[in-house]
Amino acid sequence: MKSGSYYYFRQFGGMEIGTLIYEPKYAATGASCSAGPFHNAHVGSVSFGSSVAVVPNYLFYNAKIAFGDFTVNIPTVGCYSFSGPDISFGNLTIGENVSSFLVNAGNYSRAFDNSTVEGSLNYNAKAARLDTEASSAYGPFYDIAAGSLSVGENVRFLDRRLFRGNRFESCTVYAVAVSEEHMGQTLTASYLPASKYLNIHHNSGFADYFTAKAEEIDWMCRDFFTVTYGDKVFDEESGEYMVEVMRECSVCGYTEGGFEDLDDSYEVCLSIPVEVPLVFSGSKKSYEGSAKVYAYGRLGNAYEGVRLSVDSAAENFGLAETGGEKVDVSTYLAAGFSSGSEAVFTHAQVLENGEAFSNGDMEKLYMDSLAVSVNGIAFLRSGAGDYAIPIPLRIEIF
Repeated sequence: MKSGSYYYFRQFGGMEIGTLIYEPKYAATGASCSAGPFHNAHVGSVSFGSSVAVVPNYLFYNAKIAFGDFTVNIPTVGCYSFSGPDISFGNLTIGENVSSFLVNAGNYSRAFDNSTVEGSLNYNAKAARLDTEASSAYGPFYDIAAGSLSVGENVRFLDRRLFRGNRFESCTVYAVAVSEEHMGQTLTASYLPASKYLNIHHNSGFADYFTAKAEEIDWMCRDFFTVTYGDKVFDEESGEYMVEVMRECSVCGYTEGGFEDLDDSYEVCLSIPVEVPLVFSGSKKSYEGSAKVYAYGRLGNAYEGVRLSVDSAAENFGLAETGGEKVDVSTYLAAGFSSGSEAVFTHAQVLENGEAFSNGDMEKLYMDSLAVSVNGIAFLRSGAGDYAIPIPLRIEIF
C-alpha cells in the first residue's frame, strides 16, 4: 500500500464496510503513518485468509470495528495494526503461530494500543518477539484496556517488554516450562505486568515475570497435588499423633511437606462381582472369565490404601457345588488380578474413585480385574458339571 503526503493512507477511509475479507499475503504500509488505510471506516466483521503472513503496520489504525471474540494467528503483526479507541474485542486470542511484533521508527509496537478487550486477553504465542533490541521499546499491548490475561501452557518465551505498562484485574499463567532465551533476558521491573489476582504454578519459569507486581497470588499447584503420607509421629506438645504428609504438583513438580492430625477413620465401598461367568477357550483348553473390581470412598490419612487378594487358604476355596454335591477343583483353579496377585488401590485412587462415583463419571474410575481360569480337561475328568465355584477374597485397609 502506498501513502500520500504526510503519511496518509486512507484508501478506504470513512467507508461503511459490512464484511471485510483480508487476503494479501505480504502487504506493507511503511514504518509510520498518520492515518491507516481503514481510518475512520466502519467495518461490520473482519476475517483473514489462510495464506496471510503479515498484518501490515497501521492496517486498522483508528477504524471502528467491534471484532467480538477474535483470534490473531498470523506470524507477523504490524505496529498499531489494531489500534484505536473504537476497536473492541470480546475475547482476544493471540495464537501460537504469532512469532513477531513489528515496531516503528520510535520502537513502538502498540499493535492493540487504545483498544478494549471486554473479556479475556488469551496469549498463546509460543515465542513471539519484538523486532527490535531497544530496551525502551513499547510492546503490542501498551495502553490496551483488558481486565484479565491468560498465558497458555505452550508459551515458552515472553519478551521482557511484551506487557509494558499493563495492569490486569486477574492473570492466569498455565505455562510452566520456558526457553533458555527467556531465562537469558534481563527483566526491567517497571516493564513487568501488574495484576491484582495472579494464578500461577510455584515452579513456573515465568514466576519472576508475573509475581513481582502481583498483589495476591493463588498458587495453582494446590489443584494438582498428589498427596502421600509417611510415618506417624507423636507430638509431645499436643499429646496427639501426627502423620507426615508430602504434596507434589503433578504439573510443575513443586513439593511441600508438613504434618496433619492423624485420622484413622474410613468409609470404603467395594465393587466385587457376585459371579464371574466362565467360557471355554479352545486355545487355552480352559474355562476363562474376568470381572471388574474397584474400591471407592473415604480414607483417613492413617492409611495408604485398600488391598484385595484371593484367599486360597480359605476352607471353601475351589469347593465347587451344585445342589448337595461338592467337588474340590482347587488344584486346577487359578484366580488372581490383572495387575498381579493383589489388587491395590492407593489412598489417592480410593478418594478419586469416590469423587468419580459421586459424579457418575464411571469412565474415570481406577479399576482392576478379577481373572479366573479352570483347567478344562481336569475339570471335565472330575465329572463336574454346572457348578458354582467360590473364590473368597481377603480385604485389607493398610
